[in-house]
Amino acid sequence: MPRENPWQGIGAASGTRIRARRVSEVLKHDFYWATNTDGQYTFLLQVETDPGEWGPVPELKGITIGYYRSARQVQLILNDRADWEMFLVLCHDLMQAADQCATPRDVMDSLMQRLVRWQRLLSRGPRKILDDRSIRGLIGELLFLRDELVPRFGARAAEFWQ
Repeated sequence: MPRENPWQGIGAASGTRIRARRVSEVLKHDFYWATNTDGQYTFLLQVETDPGEWGPVPELKGITIGYYRSARQVQLILNDRADWEMFLVLCHDLMQAADQCATPRDVMDSLMQRLVRWQRLLSRGPRKILDDRSIRGLIGELLFLRDELVPRFGARAAEFWQ
């Protein structure tokens, strides 16, 4: 199912400022679709009051996360526009997580927790019982057992192997 790209039509930012459009007036918090001066798609949260220190900021491949305390902003910047649909899913998830929060600090903590969960999810590789090095070691041990120990000690050779 095709999705509408919320960043289309915002236009490129100029100077040192970004161009932004509020996601929705209905939302409790001020989330924006934006583009930065490099034309990168940006998801921005603007909070009303200083939420205090926040960090360390999780690292997500393909996304740059910035916290600008003096501006009371969190910006997620998509590095490759081709990934905008997946980025959109992340942004909607973050908004949903923040929806139940009352204070700017709660919103920031909620975003942090959710970003850490995304980081864990996206950094997981395929589940393996053993890595390649361990598999090679196991094969070597089994070959030694078969070729050296079993001919000398018979079935008792398996007792030596631990």
